[in-house]
Amino acid sequence: MPDAKIKKDSFSAPLEILRRLFLVASLVAAVALAFLTDFRPYVTVRPVDFAKKQENVNRWLEEYEQISRMSLHEYIAYETKDKLISVDGAEWQTFFQQVSDSFEHNMPVKGWQFRIREDELKDSLKSMKTGEHDRRSFYYLFFRPAEPPLNSVMWSLKTGAYYLKLNSPSVKYLELNYSPAYELTGFGNSSRWPVEFSYPNRKYSLWIALTGLIIYIILPWPKTAPHIVTMTRWRVILMDMASIFILFFLFFALPFFIIGGTVEALTDYIFFTLIFWILAALGVILIYWAMHYAVYRIYVHDDRMEIISLKGHQEFPYSDISFTQPATLRPPKWLIILSFLSIFLGKGVAQTAGQAGRTALLSSSKGNGLYVKGKDNISAYIWFSDPMGNMSFNNFDRLTDALEKAKVPVKDELQEIRAVFPPSR
Repeated sequence: MPDAKIKKDSFSAPLEILRRLFLVASLVAAVALAFLTDFRPYVTVRPVDFAKKQENVNRWLEEYEQISRMSLHEYIAYETKDKLISVDGAEWQTFFQQVSDSFEHNMPVKGWQFRIREDELKDSLKSMKTGEHDRRSFYYLFFRPAEPPLNSVMWSLKTGAYYLKLNSPSVKYLELNYSPAYELTGFGNSSRWPVEFSYPNRKYSLWIALTGLIIYIILPWPKTAPHIVTMTRWRVILMDMASIFILFFLFFALPFFIIGGTVEALTDYIFFTLIFWILAALGVILIYWAMHYAVYRIYVHDDRMEIISLKGHQEFPYSDISFTQPATLRPPKWLIILSFLSIFLGKGVAQTAGQAGRTALLSSSKGNGLYVKGKDNISAYIWFSDPMGNMSFNNFDRLTDALEKAKVPVKDELQEIRAVFPPSR
C-alpha cells in the first residue's frame, strides 16, 4: 500500500487536469466571444448639406430638371418628405454639436472613438498629425437605437433613411439611417462596421484567454525530489503548448476566422466547421497525453517502486517483479508507408523535400522504454526517452540503480512495439 506521502502527492493529478482544462476552456470561450456577432439593429448618423446635395443630383435622373429649378427650401421639403423628425431640447443640441464637431475636425469627439472603424480612427489620427484638415477619414458615426437621445424617437421608426431637424435659431439637419442587425451572408467579416457594433464582446476575449494562461502558470506545480522520477518540466510545458495552441486551438479557431461569426459557424456552416474540428480532435488526444506525462511519476523506495498516472496507482515491490526488459516504441508500418506515399503528392521541390525529410524522421524515430513484469499479470511500460532517443525523465538513474541493487532479473531480448501512442500497461 502507498504511504501517506504518496497518497497526498497523488492528488496532484486532478490539479494537473484542471490546469489544462482551464487553459483550453479559456481559449475556446475567448474565440467564441470574439466572433459572437451582435444581432441588434444599429443607427448611423452624419451631417447633411442640402445645398451641396442638390448641386450633385445625377443629371440622368428623370427628376433632375424639376430638382434643379427648386429653391433650397423647396428641395429640403422635397427630400425630407415623410422622413423628417423634428427634435429640440438641450440634449439634442448637445448631440447635434458633437456630431458636427466630429465631422468638422475629422475625429470623433472624446468618448466616441468606438463609433467608427479602427482603420478609420487610425486614418483620423494620421490626418491630425500631418495637418490634413480637409481629409475625410470616416463618413458615418454608429449608434444603438436605445442610446439617448435617439431612444426618444427610434421606438416609432422602421428601418430606413430619415432626417433629424433641430428646431433652434439656426436650423440644423442630420441624416439618420436605421439599419437591421449585422448578419453574415457568406464567408467573411464585418469590416464595414466598428467592432463595438459587430463583435461587442471581442474586448473581453484577450482577458479571458490571459486568465486561463495565468491560472495555468500560478497553480502549484508537482514537487520533485531525488527519489521521484518525473518528466522534465520544460518537456511537459512544450507538450502543452504544442497540443493546446498548435494542434487544438489552431484548428478549433480557424473556422471562426474564416466564416467570421460564432453563431454562423455553428449553424449555417457547421459542416465546414466540423472539417477543422476533426483535426482539432487530434489535438485533444495529444492534450490527454500531455496531461498523462504531467501527472506521471515514479516513487523509488528501498523495497518497492510506485507509479502514479492518470490510470491510477501501481505498486511493484522489487521482490514481486518477475523481470524487466528493454523495449522500443516505433511508428506503425502503415503510418510510415502513408508518409512515404505523401512525398509524391508534394507540389514543387521544396514541398517534396520537406515531406521526404519528415518521412525519414518518422521512420527513424524510436522511443526507449522499460517493461516491468510483476506477479499476478501486473505489468507496466516506462517510456523514458523521446522519439529521438533523448532522455526525457529526471532521476531515472535512481530507478535503474534500485532495480539493480534489488537484483531484479533482466531479460536481454529487446521488445519492439509498433504503435501510434505508447502503451502504459
